[in-house]
Amino acid sequence: MASKVSRFVGRRRNKLAKEPSTAKISHLSFEQSNKIFVTPSNFCFFYYILSLKVFSEYQMIGFSIVLVSRARPDMLKSLVESLRISSVIDYEVIVGIDDDDPYLDQYLSLFSLYDIKYECKKRIDNLHVRINSLIDLVDGKYIFVLNDDCLLKNFKWDADAVEVLDAFGDIVYGRTYDNSIDRVSQEYAAFPIISKNAALKLGFIMDETFGNHGADVITYRIYENAKKVVDLPMVLIDHVFHNSHQALIDRQLDKTAMDMIKRTVDNGFNLNNLFEIDITEKSKRVINE
Repeated sequence: MASKVSRFVGRRRNKLAKEPSTAKISHLSFEQSNKIFVTPSNFCFFYYILSLKVFSEYQMIGFSIVLVSRARPDMLKSLVESLRISSVIDYEVIVGIDDDDPYLDQYLSLFSLYDIKYECKKRIDNLHVRINSLIDLVDGKYIFVLNDDCLLKNFKWDADAVEVLDAFGDIVYGRTYDNSIDRVSQEYAAFPIISKNAALKLGFIMDETFGNHGADVITYRIYENAKKVVDLPMVLIDHVFHNSHQALIDRQLDKTAMDMIKRTVDNGFNLNNLFEIDITEKSKRVINE
């Protein structure tokens, strides 16, 4: 299949108007998160009132949700539903998929249902090359890098985050927080929010040095060195397979993916050298002149 990009933007306002009573998320209890979702009718009324204020102040696409997905359309749907329920600022979803994906038809149906932008290309080893190729489709002010196995936990996370991000400046890396248990102090974001202008200035969204590994650490170090990091504790992410570094079976990796991991290690990847790589020149790109 040739490369394909849909012409539609998945905006929350439109989808909520179409399906006000169908929001269900398999891995997330909103009673535990904010206890604000009572009935579909009450929620829609509350959303409408809140939107009048938010949209009057933010008449643009606030966030471009960018990710790559393979063989997990059901998980992607859960992520999109969590965004649809928890967001109050207009957003778009942009997904990269492989043209040999065994669930290609399901993905295409999902993209049509939710007006999702997508790019369908031949599969490549380097996940973050694919992520970075999606920047040409980004229309939002901020780029939110996620996995398909993520869920947004806080209602109105986007409005609260925009307030902090806009106040920080045009070039900014937002450090979000997820439920990872393999690091006590979160010194970087596995799923950062980066201003589009910052990504354009840097030349990429996520660092591609080691393909599928270490991009979150290196990218954070670039912005931290440039003093462009701001904390976003209001953006809480439920990462379903957060411990998959230790339990690769959780990701249902096929032989191609496992071979890619071996090549990454053979090319010099290890956890220690992520903090030794010189990122000075890259940091200079995102420092305002």
